[in-house]
Amino acid sequence: TSVFRGDYHGTPAESPHNEWVSKEFDADWDYTVALKNGIGLHFGALPRALQQYTVDQFNAGKLRFLLCTSTIIEGVNTVAKNVVIYDNRDGNRSIDKFTHGNIKGRAGRMGVHFVGKIFCLEEIPEDNLNQEVDIPLGIQDIDTPLNLLASVQPDHLSEFSQDRFNEVFASDRISIDLVKKHSYFRVEQFEALQSMVEMMDDIEFASLVFHWNPAPNFFKTFAKIIARLVPHTFSRNGVPVKPTDVMVAKLTGYYNAASYSDYLKSQIVHARQWMSEGEKRTLSYSINNDLKIITNAFGYTLPKLLSLMEDVVKHHALKQGISSKIDYTHVKLAFESHHLPPGVNSLEEIGIPIQTLHRLVDLLEFPDQADVDGLCQYLRDTQDVWSRTIGYVDQTFIRRAVGTG
Repeated sequence: TSVFRGDYHGTPAESPHNEWVSKEFDADWDYTVALKNGIGLHFGALPRALQQYTVDQFNAGKLRFLLCTSTIIEGVNTVAKNVVIYDNRDGNRSIDKFTHGNIKGRAGRMGVHFVGKIFCLEEIPEDNLNQEVDIPLGIQDIDTPLNLLASVQPDHLSEFSQDRFNEVFASDRISIDLVKKHSYFRVEQFEALQSMVEMMDDIEFASLVFHWNPAPNFFKTFAKIIARLVPHTFSRNGVPVKPTDVMVAKLTGYYNAASYSDYLKSQIVHARQWMSEGEKRTLSYSINNDLKIITNAFGYTLPKLLSLMEDVVKHHALKQGISSKIDYTHVKLAFESHHLPPGVNSLEEIGIPIQTLHRLVDLLEFPDQADVDGLCQYLRDTQDVWSRTIGYVDQTFIRRAVGTG
């Protein structure tokens, strides 16, 4: 969301970090503009390293104001003396009293301000919490998803659940093993994908048969499947799913990009072009949506969908007598690893920006199959290498994440 229009009321400041953000993202991005004016922004789409940096600067007194969404309650401590709650909604939903109280608890913490002031600009939510916790153990009714029940031992299924299973799985059209393996998806989504694959002509189905680089028109077919099975992955982030042209452009653009940064920069160029042609959405709106798409769609939902598609396509190819090898591993990794070696992208979650990780990958040989702890230790062990080559701001992110001072 674009949050600043008109005058700013922070204290203008320049720093290497401000310059880094301007270069790696955009000088006109709301986060950048706010930072240059002594105001910190904290919201869900913001990369983890920038979230941490913003809070660190606020706690150090270098940012006088911190403007946040409800993400501020997710494991974040601040030294705020005053908290102003100007909106009691989380997205389109109203927050409950528990969350409201959690936000209020940001004031007077960390042994700096023992007493804080809270200013609520909207009515405080009513306490509608039921003090009794209802744990639905053993309850199997019509609202219980079949993909959840698929993991239950057969002896523990109720007669009603067994009847539901018989109705769905008796025809062998959908495999119960497939539902167990891909429990992220509802049975309705399995059925929709199965129907789509069965209805494809030979040319369209051929776009799904490959084992490394995508077959011709794969992303066109993939976009149609996304629009049917998980449309909100894109639509809630400002991308239309019908027609699928914009989705196809983003999918192919991300897959073919040399790096995360190259893709993001290209999307910013497109956003500026749309604005010059009269598009009403702001630059910051587009950047924030692309950041959410990269994290939530490319990094999470789409790799799960690709895994499901791979199994369904293999099964259908077998029935059709098609012996070609089908393996989507390369495509899945391109999306979920942000064009980094497998596993290295996990360092983004502890506060090393993806742009910094790309520079490290060009410089170092990260160990294969290492977990986050192992990768952090590797960075500690190679400090004498990257500290001579990586820029100052990149180093601050690395040092904060791995604890090298």
